[in-house]
Amino acid sequence: MFGITGTTTITVTGGQVLGVAGALTASCLLMLAKGNGPRMCYNQYENKQFNSLCNKYKLSKEQRRILHDYISGQNYSYKEIEQIIIELFFS
Repeated sequence: MFGITGTTTITVTGGQVLGVAGALTASCLLMLAKGNGPRMCYNQYENKQFNSLCNKYKLSKEQRRILHDYISGQNYSYKEIEQIIIELFFS
């Protein structure tokens, strides 16, 4: 349609593939070691916040499940979760 036709061939050796794979693996490991990956270890931080608030407000297992389902995947802050607890269970 646009008058552009043809093919391009790229030749890559096994060593080049392994070199790139090794570099990617090394950079990913470095990111993981530093905690710079997307939300790396952040889940542990979120769990600590969640448990802290659940203990503070003495939530039952059923209330914890309700709260977890309500806030899951929403990236609420500590204060926002605290406000949600008050609204859901104490108002």
